[in-house]
Amino acid sequence: MGFLGTLYSLDYADGLYVGVATSAGIVSSPDGVSWTKRAAPMPSNLSLYSVTHSTNGLFAAVGDQGTVVTSPDGITWTAQNSGLTSADYLNSVTYFQGKFVASL
Repeated sequence: MGFLGTLYSLDYADGLYVGVATSAGIVSSPDGVSWTKRAAPMPSNLSLYSVTHSTNGLFAAVGDQGTVVTSPDGITWTAQNSGLTSADYLNSVTYFQGKFVASL
């Protein structure tokens, strides 16, 4: 993954590995060997720190300045409004009892 900065988090669901990293880095792989960089709907100077998935396969990733992005397939990503300010940094996300839960 030479095209990626620091890799912070990996997740696996429905036959696909998804990783998030510095510089708006999102990658995916069907086998954990061959990786493809995905387009992130966020400025390239922001980092993502954590990724997880729901029981129905929806991926969610969080990071700098309250960034939240989601994907139904780990390939196409959409920015979501977290309601946070640019001073807020989301460090972790998990899925619990039907909801995504992120921490500052």
